[in-house]
Amino acid sequence: GFAGFFRPFARCFFLSILFLCLLLLFIGFSCCHFLLTILSLQSYKEITFLYRTRRILVGDQHSFFPRDD
Repeated sequence: GFAGFFRPFARCFFLSILFLCLLLLFIGFSCCHFLLTILSLQSYKEITFLYRTRRILVGDQHSFFPRDD
């Protein structure tokens, strides 16, 4: 009857849902990886920027206040 007719469709439906879930997981993982990469690059840039500004400030201080060598 109907059960025998719909069984393969149900299996296909289940497989397609499984495939979609895997696809969504993969897309989500890729997006997360991409975002994390961007964030880590951003923080790296900020750290280097802070280090540079600090070095410039320290250098300026040294130039303003020359040490007695």
